[in-house]
Amino acid sequence: MARVFNGASPVVEIDANYKGRVACGLDEANNRVNLCFTSSVSLSDGGIYFASTSTSSANTLYVMVQTFTCSTTSTSNPAPGLPLTYSWFVNYAPVNNPRFSVTGNGGQTLTIDRVQKQDKGTTLRCVANEDKGLTSEHSDLKTLDVLYVPDVVISPGPNIVTRVDAASVTLECLVKDANPNTDLAFSWTKDSIQISSSQTYTIMDVQLSDKGTYSCTCSNTAGTSKPAFVTVEVNEFQGLGIASSVPTTDESTALVFQTTDTAGIPNTTQFLTTVNGSRTLDEEGKVVLINVLHF
Repeated sequence: MARVFNGASPVVEIDANYKGRVACGLDEANNRVNLCFTSSVSLSDGGIYFASTSTSSANTLYVMVQTFTCSTTSTSNPAPGLPLTYSWFVNYAPVNNPRFSVTGNGGQTLTIDRVQKQDKGTTLRCVANEDKGLTSEHSDLKTLDVLYVPDVVISPGPNIVTRVDAASVTLECLVKDANPNTDLAFSWTKDSIQISSSQTYTIMDVQLSDKGTYSCTCSNTAGTSKPAFVTVEVNEFQGLGIASSVPTTDESTALVFQTTDTAGIPNTTQFLTTVNGSRTLDEEGKVVLINVLHF
């Protein structure tokens, strides 16, 4: 339906039957083709869509339209009985959702357009009505089980600030909702490169090279989730620098610079030594500074 050709100027060709209904985009950095329907999707649009770049891939579009039929036979005499009409009930109430339409001979068919995950658990039943005759008992109850891809978030997120040589940073791909919620498969990427297939990913002995954008996806039998993202920043020094002036008449050591952790607790303090109001110099004539580490 859509073909993409590599070259200096990639070209996207759209079949005449889809012009005005779809929009295509080419993401060269990630070697990806995006296809978006800009108008209503019909049942005939369901199928396999194929894109060709330097690598090839195929994706299946499922058009979620579900049809139910209410069946019965009039037993009134004389045969073949009286004409029948049908009434439908959604969650024990008459149909009033525009996505639920009653069609067919006497309203025998109920069609759900654009099935959505919130339709999961919806109950359906019907009754048959004889023309000038009797009304049937309610049919057996049908409960919808709608399959949908997982919805994921990353914890902690969406931004993490750590420092070089931190022991570890653990990221977890949490599934907020999925149906089915079994046999889940996870995938982690860093800057678009796959790095793990576990639900959690741990960065050990944090280095500057570990900074970047991490994402996770989760798949079930219904498909693959949209990616969740977290940005990891790695600092060489963690804390806030506070500068202070040095009194010239102070005979004690004077604070000139201090760093604190995120809780505001000092972790490094630098002092300038003075003797009788004069700065202490080393053998090379440089000012002597004392660094004190707090543990």
